Amino acid sequence: MLLALRTNMRQDELAGLRWEDVSTDYVRLHDTKNGSARDVPLSAKARRLLEKMR
Repeated sequence: MLLALRTNMRQDELAGLRWEDVSTDYVRLHDTKNGSARDVPLSAKARRLLEKMR
């Protein structure tokens, strides 16, 4: 939930994340609500949360 708050990503976007789509500065979403890919920038706090999840 904290990652959703930090990134404004939807539940299905978060559930579909793959580690290979996580960069140091952004997360690449391949399947979004409108059907196109997009990059979500990561704040320092979001990066720390992702590192804890790893």
